Amino acid sequence: MAINNCVKLTLVSLGMLAGTSCARQVENQAVSTNIPDTTYKNVLEITDNDVVTDGKNFLFTRMISGKMDIPVVFVSTRVPLDLLTGIYPEFRRLTVITPNWKYYDEVSRDSPVGEPIASSIVYQLNRENEAVIKDSLVIMGGFPKMEFAGKPVREKKLMKVYYREGYGSSCCPRDPKWDLKPGIKEFTMDFQTKNKVKITGTYSEFAGKEGEVNYYYKFKGLSDQLKLKFIVDRVSLLSNDNHLKKTDVIRSIYTPVEVLINERMTLYED
Repeated sequence: MAINNCVKLTLVSLGMLAGTSCARQVENQAVSTNIPDTTYKNVLEITDNDVVTDGKNFLFTRMISGKMDIPVVFVSTRVPLDLLTGIYPEFRRLTVITPNWKYYDEVSRDSPVGEPIASSIVYQLNRENEAVIKDSLVIMGGFPKMEFAGKPVREKKLMKVYYREGYGSSCCPRDPKWDLKPGIKEFTMDFQTKNKVKITGTYSEFAGKEGEVNYYYKFKGLSDQLKLKFIVDRVSLLSNDNHLKKTDVIRSIYTPVEVLINERMTLYED
């Protein structure tokens, strides 16, 4: 069905916390023509096979090439709609298409007999600084036309990174993360011991003259479930260090990023 067959358009402003899915949400009814009536090409589909969950948080295992200007992602698997705003945060603009799960649930609850008509939602995300402007279009009767992307070929100097952690200056002024216990190396060693695994393919990148360093985790040697566990446990620890209770850590969808290996990076094993 063409996208102009819509029943609802909502403009949502979200204030995002960097590195998390914490957000303030304000909804306003609006009329807009920002979402085009078109065929979406080179669409990346996220299926059940591309997602793992711990019952609260989710990890998408598919990466988007940094060469794509405005990626289009079709999330055909079932995840909470309110979390989709935070996926693939490295892209300033992103289009997300998903089945209208809220509508299906409402119809199934109110009318247990018979199948509901097909319905989908198209989100257009525009990210600026810590704000996300979300245009959403609900389509009744089907989905927009989509042409799916083929299997990507990754260049040798590009790597798929599931988790990144950066440290600023060690002195002037000192980045508080340097005093967080355990540090990322100690945390990694403890995680390996507790889960009886070996994490390989990790890179460190020295980024300045005052000890600045970034760590990039490819998580070789881990199952997808343990990749998610590592990320959630580490993010929870960092959040707790910022005086948040563990129960206050907002559920999230985590997505891998494409990183170019450069001359400042070195491969190390814990």
